Amino acid sequence: MRSIRISIPEDMLRDIDLLIKIGHYNSRDEVIAKALNDLLSREFVRISRSRYVVKS
Repeated sequence: MRSIRISIPEDMLRDIDLLIKIGHYNSRDEVIAKALNDLLSREFVRISRSRYVVKS
C-alpha cells in the first residue's frame, strides 16, 4: 500500500476524531479509507449506469 499526504479541514478532522473516540473506528486511516471506498463505489455505480467516455 502506498502512503500519501492530504490536507483536511479542521472541522472534518474533529468529526473523524469523534468517530474514533466513540468507538466506531480505530484510526484516522480507517475512517478515511472507508470514506474513499464508499465514494469510489458510488461513483463507479453511477458511471456504470451512464454513458461515460474516458478522456485522454
